[in-house]
Amino acid sequence: MAENQVAEELTADELAAGELVADEPVAGELASEADRALDVERIERLASKIRGLITVKEQVRAELARVEKENERLTAENDNLRERLATAEATAAELTAVRAEREKVRSRVEDLLEQLEGIDDVQ
Repeated sequence: MAENQVAEELTADELAAGELVADEPVAGELASEADRALDVERIERLASKIRGLITVKEQVRAELARVEKENERLTAENDNLRERLATAEATAAELTAVRAEREKVRSRVEDLLEQLEGIDDVQ
């Protein structure tokens, strides 16, 4: 507003002195030029902020793509580990069954050896 008043005062002074040249802007034109300069400055600041936001958006998209790729890798690794766990559990169950069978065989062999010793003792 102070600029508008200065522009109006200059114009009034120039008019009073008769120094106004046809090419020079009148008070309203000076004010509108100042307003345009302020508008341009605001637009430039807004454009700068928009460029900054675009940069941030691009960075976020790149980070999202990286995280999605990492997520896919971890999901595949998790699936692989689940398969290995299932295989290990099946192997553990099979091992338990084999151990139980081995104990039965051992018990039968001991019984047979005792019977053989009994036969040897009788003879």
